[in-house]
Amino acid sequence: QNLGGIVNVLRLCTNAGNTASEQQCESVLHIVDGTEEVAVAVKEMHHREVAYNVDDEKSVSQLSTRPNLEDKKMSMIGFCNTMSDAENWKRGKKEQRVQKYVLRFDDTTPAIQVRMSFLYAMMAYLTNVCGVNKRCISHAFMLCKTSTAQIQTLSEEFKLLNKTLMHHNDEILWSYCYEFVMSIFRN
Repeated sequence: QNLGGIVNVLRLCTNAGNTASEQQCESVLHIVDGTEEVAVAVKEMHHREVAYNVDDEKSVSQLSTRPNLEDKKMSMIGFCNTMSDAENWKRGKKEQRVQKYVLRFDDTTPAIQVRMSFLYAMMAYLTNVCGVNKRCISHAFMLCKTSTAQIQTLSEEFKLLNKTLMHHNDEILWSYCYEFVMSIFRN
């Protein structure tokens, strides 16, 4: 396919950390200005995983590995199902007498270690955003429980989150929850 200057636009968009020069901006505006074919081509590229013949392989891999909605759903369902089973919870290292827990999103994402106070806050936020219909457990009460009881409580929260996400089955909600959780693993 001949996409003209769109390859350069995409290369510029995926080149993190660099800013465009005035000439590059004018070039992008010239390419995009009123060109419906370019908008259609960009939309098609976004929905398909196609490897384009460009020099920057890193940009191509970033474009071709963006998960689609179905992948996001499956990842979130898998993550919630894994975490909803208390047997899958692994203890991490202790730092300054505070136990950390190993959290793994999927097989492709490196595991992270987080504190129980962070996990509870994360789940309280996600269940609130998703519209889980339940009473709020106070943060202080939750943290005073034994570690086994905390894990059981959070496992139930993951089950409820999964059930609510599947009930609403809203594309924006799936994407938001996926991006929120992935941002935790990226940072």
